[in-house]
Amino acid sequence: MVVDVLHTRKMNLKQLDLQKNIRRGVLWGGSWAIVAFGLPAWSFVCSAIASCCGYALFWISLQDVQSRKMRFWQAVAWFALVQAVQFSWMTATAYHGGYILLVYIAVLLWLGVQFGVMTLLLPVDSSPSLVQSIACASVWTLLEWSRLFVFCGLPFNMVGYALTAFSPSSQFAAAVGVLGLSFIVMVLNLLALKCLQQHRLKDIGVYFGGIVLIYGLGWIHLQYHQRKMEKNASFYEVALVQTGLRPEQKVPLRDQEHLFISPFEQWINIILELENSDKKQWNLIVLPEAAVPYGAYFAIYPIEDVQEVLKTLWGTSCVEDLPKLEENVHEVSNMFWVQALANHYRSEVIIGLDDSDEILDTWYNAAFYMPPHVKEVQRYEKCILVPLAEYLPIKWLEPLVQKYGITNFATHGRQAKIFGQAVPMSASVCYEECFGHFMRQGRKQGAKLFVNVTNDGWYLPSKLPEQHFHHARVRSIENGVPLVRACNTGITAIVDSLGNTCARLPAQEDGAIIQGVLSSRVPLYHYSTLYTVWGDALIVSVCGVGVLVWVFVYGVLRKGVARSYE
Repeated sequence: MVVDVLHTRKMNLKQLDLQKNIRRGVLWGGSWAIVAFGLPAWSFVCSAIASCCGYALFWISLQDVQSRKMRFWQAVAWFALVQAVQFSWMTATAYHGGYILLVYIAVLLWLGVQFGVMTLLLPVDSSPSLVQSIACASVWTLLEWSRLFVFCGLPFNMVGYALTAFSPSSQFAAAVGVLGLSFIVMVLNLLALKCLQQHRLKDIGVYFGGIVLIYGLGWIHLQYHQRKMEKNASFYEVALVQTGLRPEQKVPLRDQEHLFISPFEQWINIILELENSDKKQWNLIVLPEAAVPYGAYFAIYPIEDVQEVLKTLWGTSCVEDLPKLEENVHEVSNMFWVQALANHYRSEVIIGLDDSDEILDTWYNAAFYMPPHVKEVQRYEKCILVPLAEYLPIKWLEPLVQKYGITNFATHGRQAKIFGQAVPMSASVCYEECFGHFMRQGRKQGAKLFVNVTNDGWYLPSKLPEQHFHHARVRSIENGVPLVRACNTGITAIVDSLGNTCARLPAQEDGAIIQGVLSSRVPLYHYSTLYTVWGDALIVSVCGVGVLVWVFVYGVLRKGVARSYE
C-alpha cells in the first residue's frame, strides 16, 4: 500500500512537471511569436500586444527557473530568435554573398546578450517593485541607446517601435523619441509581469491605467494638432519617382551585364513616368538614392542625342529649358538631365547621385538640390555610412569585401544641410532617417520638410522596405515635420507631421517591383516638439536617474539596514 501511494505521488509529480513544461513552452513560444512579429511591418495587432505584455509573457515562463545562469541563456536565445525574424532581411545573400550571414548572426547574439543582461536584473523569487521596474526599463533603454554608437550605429527594431502601430500611442515620440517609447514598452511589460504573478486588483488597476493614459494622452495630442492642421491648411505639390529597378538593371554587376539598362534608357523611363502622371506641375520632384549610374558629373551622354530625345518627349519648345552649355561641349552628365527637369517642370529637384572629388581623391553618396534656372547646385554628403558597403570599419576586412567587388569607399559628410527656396528642406540618404538624433539636426537648422532618398533594392525580397518606412515615419512625429521619401524599389510615400501616411506607392504588386510616380500634396503643417529641443538627452537622463535610484535603494539602503541589525 505504501508503495502504491509513493508510486501515485511520483506519477502526480511527473504529470505536474509535464503540465508546467507544457505551460512554459506555450508561454515561451507564444510570447516569441507575438514579439517577433510585433512590429508594424508585420502586424499591427501583434505590435499592440507586444508593447503591452509580449515580453511579460516570456518572463512569466521563467518563474520556475531558479538558476540565474539558465534564465540568462534562455533570455539570450529567446530574444535572438525574435531578432532573427525582425532582421531576416539580412539573409538576402543575392548581392552580398555569404558574409552578410556572419553579420546577421553577430547581430542576433549581440542583441540577445543585451536582453539576457536586462533579464538578470529581474528578481527571481518575487515580483518587481516599481523602483525595480523603472530601473530595469532604464537599463534596457540605455542599452538600446548604446547601439547607436557601435560602428555606424544600429537603430533598427528598437522595442519602442511596437508602440507606433497606432497613431495615438506613437505620439509620445514627440516628447521622448523612440528610445522613450522603448522605456514605456518595458515599464508596461514589467507592470504586466507583476499583475500575472500577484493578481492583485491594485496592480491590475495601475497597469490598465497606464495603458489608458498612454493612448488617451496620445489621442488628445493627435486631435489637437489635426484640428490645427485643418485650420492652417498649406500644401506642397510633389512628384516622387520610384524607378523600380533591381541592382543588376541599375548598375552593371559582374556576370550580369546583359541585364543592365543603359542610363540613357533609364532617364527616358523616368521622364515618361513623369509625363504619364495626371499632374505635371509640382513644387518639388524627388528621385531616389543613386537614381542613375555613373555619378553626377561624369559626361557620358552625347549632347545631340539628349537634345533629340528631350525634343521628342517634351516638344521642340523645350530647347529654351535646356541648360546653356559652353562651346565645343559634345557630351553631358546626369546633372544636365537634372537641370533640364527642373527648368522644364519649373520645379525644385532633389536627386540621389554619387559624386567624387578628384583633388581630394574622395567620393560621396550624396543628394543634390537643383532649383529651376539656377546654375549653382547644392550637395549634401551622406553622413552615416553603412559598414562594409560604404566604408570599412576594420582594415583587415578589406580582402573579404574585395571578393565581392567593393574596392572603393565613400567619405563621411560632416553635417545636415538645408535646401529649398519656399520651404526649408533637410535631405537624408537611406539609412540615415532611422537615426532620430541625426534627423533632429536638420530640424534644429530650420527644416520644415524632411526629404529622404533611398535604395533598399539590395535586400530583395524581404521586409526591409516596409520596416524602413515604418521607422522613417517616427522621425516625423519626433520632430513635428512632414516627410517625403523617394525609393528605388519602395516604399515611396508622403507622411504628415503626426506620422500619418498621406499617400504611398507599394513596393511590389503580383511579385513585380512597382515603377511609377507618386504625385500628391504634402501638408506642410509643422510644430515644435520637446524631442527637437532635448533630443535623446531627456530620456537618457531619466534612465540614468532611474538606475542611480535603484542602486541607492537596493545598495546603500540595504547595507545600512543590515548594519543596523548587527
